[in-house]
Amino acid sequence: NISNLVYLWMITVDIITCTSAFHFGIGRLFPVMATPFFLRYPGFCNVFGFLYNISSRLSVFLVALQSILRSLSLVYPFRVPRKRIIVKIIVLMGIVNMVQATIPYWRSKTYRS
Repeated sequence: NISNLVYLWMITVDIITCTSAFHFGIGRLFPVMATPFFLRYPGFCNVFGFLYNISSRLSVFLVALQSILRSLSLVYPFRVPRKRIIVKIIVLMGIVNMVQATIPYWRSKTYRS
């Protein structure tokens, strides 16, 4: 079922968003413990910034895709959407988001938290 696939992607992206924002919360709650650890490894912040950037964009895209699929099912109730086309759209948007999120690395810039 295509709706189950989109919901599964939404849950996965939401989990990635929550885990990538985890170090911000640790830094706010326990600044004495978190600051030396997170600032000692700048690659750590880059990975979390990269994941957060991609996951927030994909989350918005998947909600929009789910809304479009619901609208299509209301307009055409007996037409089943092709799973292959939806998966291609999701993969293409994921690739576009990856390219957009890596643009700062092309110029040797890093994410800052």
